[in-house]
Amino acid sequence: MYKTRRKTGVYLFVEKKGHFERIPEGLMQELGKPELVMMLPLNNEKNFNRVSHHDLVKGIEEQGYFLQLPEKEENLLHEHRSALGLDAMPPKKEF
Repeated sequence: MYKTRRKTGVYLFVEKKGHFERIPEGLMQELGKPELVMMLPLNNEKNFNRVSHHDLVKGIEEQGYFLQLPEKEENLLHEHRSALGLDAMPPKKEF
């Protein structure tokens, strides 16, 4: 499992350490240099964090990698405004 300094909360899983050949060039440029976080045995049936073992193995087998994106961050102000029946974002004022 690799992380990137460019994208917080994004993790890249590959079959073997350092095997990035099947990852699209554009994605590698977007992520920057991957940093090894830990090695995980793929023959282990346990789920990892927010990723099911099945989805992880399937992604690696089909694409050569699995990309875990961060969960969508809550915007408490938008939620509060919506609960009050207001637009999530107030209209911009022009000066």
